[in-house]
Amino acid sequence: MEQSKKGLGTNISIIEMIDFFNILKMSGYPVRKARIKYNSIKDVSDCVLTQEIAKKEIFDFHADNNDFYFKEILKGNKKVEWHQVPIMTRDDLSGDYVSKIPSCMRKQKMYVGITSGSSGPPVKFARDAMQHAMVWFNVENHYLNSGISINDRQARFYCTPIGSKMYAKERLKDFLANRYRFDVNVYSDSLVDSWLRIIKRDKFNYLYGYSQTLYTLAKYVDKRNIILKDVCPSIKACIVTSEMCSLTEQEYISKKFGIPVANEYGISEIGVIAYKTEDYWECSDELLYLEVVDDQGNILPEGMSGRLLCTCLYNKATPFIRYEVGDLVIMERINGRTRIKSLEGRVTETITLPSGKTVTGLTIYYILDEIGNLINGVQEYRILQYERGKFQVEVVGDVHLSSKEQDNLESLFNQYLETGLDVKIKPVEHIKRKANGKFKPFVSII
Repeated sequence: MEQSKKGLGTNISIIEMIDFFNILKMSGYPVRKARIKYNSIKDVSDCVLTQEIAKKEIFDFHADNNDFYFKEILKGNKKVEWHQVPIMTRDDLSGDYVSKIPSCMRKQKMYVGITSGSSGPPVKFARDAMQHAMVWFNVENHYLNSGISINDRQARFYCTPIGSKMYAKERLKDFLANRYRFDVNVYSDSLVDSWLRIIKRDKFNYLYGYSQTLYTLAKYVDKRNIILKDVCPSIKACIVTSEMCSLTEQEYISKKFGIPVANEYGISEIGVIAYKTEDYWECSDELLYLEVVDDQGNILPEGMSGRLLCTCLYNKATPFIRYEVGDLVIMERINGRTRIKSLEGRVTETITLPSGKTVTGLTIYYILDEIGNLINGVQEYRILQYERGKFQVEVVGDVHLSSKEQDNLESLFNQYLETGLDVKIKPVEHIKRKANGKFKPFVSII
């Protein structure tokens, strides 16, 4: 992979010569125009005011030019106030993705992607070329806040596609994006040890991947009494994504890696929704308008937990207008910027207890935080709810609870949920990941 660049008197790898945005430009995306447009939006002091104009323009565009949106979503009625605009879900976009793109856009350059399938059947979607380029400028903007560049060398802890064509495509993308992809589909000490050997010999600038995967690596280096930055001095930051990561886990990863840890929140069809480096998520106001609504679709006041809706303000391909993401959040707006104060978890992770009390999945993550300190020798663990009042904690490791530890475990559930719950421990050899490599620490099988 190493080639010399003549005339410079030094060896420079192909990887070091790659610039992501040059590749994007060569692929036909309007990089220069997108940068100018993105920067003009970013430099506005009050993004909320800009959003009010942009959301009306994108609604009018799809209402006037997109037969699918006008007929299937609006039901032929485009004269509605914003709060009356129908909420879209992933189910609305299932089937033929081309029919959901305005006919005037179908021959234009666009990016076509597919959702991961972690929250239901995969769905294809499209972004027009300008929007796709701006999505990447938005990523760059967030990364710069962590002191890294989009061209920096990335250690990527993400799933590896199965199938020769998809595998080859992802590996090519990894090469062009200056990243090395680690196998995360199956876990073992020997596999994690191989990760560490690769990290030692490669000059990575940052780590990026599933929260629980990087947490597993942090626990492994802790067991080896290693600080990751000591064996790879070039790393500057870590970005966790795609899975819930509690503050305790984030602080633990940061301590064991010896670097700052940022929390990226997004979904494939929307892009990065928000990025957390402090005690809140800074939202992608440049490209998205966010709302929080209750179960009836009514807009909630700031500070109340509800369902998150996203509107992609500039995407003229697939319409994402008041699109339900599937997460519960608490949001606020300060000085013209949107912040997510708390990410409560997936809507599908809501827990109903015998008393009729309902709690968000975030509560389970608080319990999970405590379990690692409560049970000695545990390597990985997850919680299953198989009846309203019955929970099972699956643990990997040589775990034998004393009667006192069992009482403490039940007290933990009583404290966070309610009294009288049946909580059992079940030792297992391993906890199976999803096909995409994601780890789900709480599962309801009611």
